[in-house]
Amino acid sequence: MDRDIAGVPVPALLTGNEPACPPLDPDGIPSGFLLMPDGIHHEAQPGEAQWICPPLRVTARFRNSANVNWGRIVEVQDPLGNWKSLPVLDCELGSNASAVRSKLQNIGFELPREKGRGEMVSKLIADWKPARMLVTAEHLGWTDNATTGFVLGGGVSVGSTDVLPMGHALSPLAQEIRVRGSLDAWRSTVACKCSGNDLLLVAVSSAFAGPLLEFLDLDLGGGLHLRGVSSCGKSTILRVAASVWGSPELVGSWRATANGLEAAAAASNSMQLVLDELAGIDAKELDKAIYMLANGVAKTRMAPYGTPVAPTRWKLSILSSGEISVADKLAEARRSQMAGQTVRLVDIEADAQAFGAFDTLHGAANGAAFADTLKVAAEQAYGSAGPAFVQLLICNRRIIRSVAGKFFVEFEKQATSQLATGAHGQDKRVIKRFALIALAGLLATKFNLTGWNTTAARDAALSVLNDWQDGQSSQNEGGKQTLEKTKVFLSAHAAQLIHLADPTAPVPINPIGWRDATQVYLPQSTWH
Repeated sequence: MDRDIAGVPVPALLTGNEPACPPLDPDGIPSGFLLMPDGIHHEAQPGEAQWICPPLRVTARFRNSANVNWGRIVEVQDPLGNWKSLPVLDCELGSNASAVRSKLQNIGFELPREKGRGEMVSKLIADWKPARMLVTAEHLGWTDNATTGFVLGGGVSVGSTDVLPMGHALSPLAQEIRVRGSLDAWRSTVACKCSGNDLLLVAVSSAFAGPLLEFLDLDLGGGLHLRGVSSCGKSTILRVAASVWGSPELVGSWRATANGLEAAAAASNSMQLVLDELAGIDAKELDKAIYMLANGVAKTRMAPYGTPVAPTRWKLSILSSGEISVADKLAEARRSQMAGQTVRLVDIEADAQAFGAFDTLHGAANGAAFADTLKVAAEQAYGSAGPAFVQLLICNRRIIRSVAGKFFVEFEKQATSQLATGAHGQDKRVIKRFALIALAGLLATKFNLTGWNTTAARDAALSVLNDWQDGQSSQNEGGKQTLEKTKVFLSAHAAQLIHLADPTAPVPINPIGWRDATQVYLPQSTWH
């Protein structure tokens, strides 16, 4: 590992499966109350303790970042001895204490039936003054502008632990941001198989790019769309990328309402939103969805009394796939793809590699077998690399922020020099997106998370970027004419191309070109 970037080893990760924590000392318990093994006792007179209820404790107070919506974390013990926690707003305790007691009963608290005991329990909770103070986080991802804490699914956080996940952070999709298997297993069975495969390297690097958007204060919301024929390996690439953060269930579908896409984006904040099957969304909805997802803000809604509700916001990396391009999908609604959509969801040809979407099969018999191997691996080990990446970003924030700007400049120089027509207008934003992807992959590699060589992510990003630029050139009018002329010429002169696999073929003095199983090679004289 290159210690000038990483500096520290990968830490042990929370998995969400740790054993229940042992009972805490009753910090802040009201005077006269005692927490005993069998529950709460009230000592009205010294030496005269009365049993009140089963074990209960208040472990922390909370409020949001605006210092409103105050409440407390109440933990109770169910009949099986398990401790369960419930966030309770102070206003609920004041206006509807019976509803709070009902919620506690719902998670296993056996409320005594004796008259007055319920009111005593409510007063006990309201008077409890724990020292620990939490700030609620309504979304996943970075918890503050200083990027000192990061909320994952299942209430797990990295960095600052004084955070209470709520809202979108507890959604069903967020629960799939979890860990299975070890980081070593993911690196050896999933990440290492990406080596030699440009699209896999770029897709996984883009998954690591999500946290960098806010970490580096970048306005680069959006991502990549992998376009290719059915069964070429696109969906497998999406599963592999999703395994950086969690289970295969993180691979969602474009076939969703605007509200559904908003919820999915909010649950993927600071990470990656993975969407399969572009053909499934209505073309008119796609027109608006691309801007909404990339710009990172949901539409404004009104509260019941006409006041606007603050819209949900996010910053994330998008990875999409489909058999058709964004332009073709929009054409179904007789709409043209805008330049802003082109750079926000970059169209990448995903079926032109040596084996569909893959370049190297790592010993597999064919592309389908390699895809099956990757799918199984991504189902057995996932969710460990993303949290480790975030932890190491936090540990190394100073040096990463100091070198990121230089990396972007150098990448843009190299990308511009290799592009056939240079970088103009919107191309520069696409280059910056690929620079972000390359930086994310490089950092993940230097953090010892991937097993790739240190130039793999950058080289793959440059290669895919070059392919994108070639595709853009062929889509303009001059490119289409050139492509059509080339097709006509090759069709008319196919028999005159010298086959490289036939050593006995006669070679004329000025051949028009050569061919092998997949490519045609034309000298400059033929192009003229």
